[in-house]
Amino acid sequence: MAEDVITLLEHVGWIEERQLHVVGVSMGGMVAQELATRIPRRIISLVLVVTSAGGHIWNNLPPWKGVSTLARLTFIKDPAVKVQMIMDMVFPLSWLAEPSTTDPKVTNREAQTRLYMTRILATTPQTLMGTLSQMAAGLSHRVTPERLRQIANDIPKIMLVTGDEDNLVPPHCSEWIKQCMGPNVTLEKWERTGHALQIQRPEKFNALVEKVIEESRAL
Repeated sequence: MAEDVITLLEHVGWIEERQLHVVGVSMGGMVAQELATRIPRRIISLVLVVTSAGGHIWNNLPPWKGVSTLARLTFIKDPAVKVQMIMDMVFPLSWLAEPSTTDPKVTNREAQTRLYMTRILATTPQTLMGTLSQMAAGLSHRVTPERLRQIANDIPKIMLVTGDEDNLVPPHCSEWIKQCMGPNVTLEKWERTGHALQIQRPEKFNALVEKVIEESRAL
């Protein structure tokens, strides 16, 4: 997948040194790590969000709630049922019960249900082979401590972000990346925040990305 990104970047002409600000969320963060090992000189900032450096397959498995939900989602066809399962997996239950900041007359669960239903109904369903292949890619992902240290040495600005209630990629995965990358890399762990961090806290997330971009330009 990183090679696909490189091909696309070359097609659109984004090939200059220190031209790219890369943000990778979840599996996108895994792709971003591979991208950073292949074209480090093109990247000026890197934001790795709720992601993992991987390792042995059994270490790549999500917590039980994530594993059990993903397994059930593979075989459920009803979009309404899928949406509720996905939300329970990627958002804290306490947050889902709170009033929505965009429409206080409804809860976050109700607001997100509308958005997810619109998205699911407008998207071609993923095939079983596609689902299994995506799971296999995540489970087999591995970036060694040595490669992580090299990424930290090669890229001027790196930020790690995780949520303390992530049911898919627990915080210790980001903490491990930080440990391997060293003191010049910043890690933020957001409280009462789940895997869909950028959706749950969009203003805070966007402000963080903007800050990283601005700070990297000053380096």
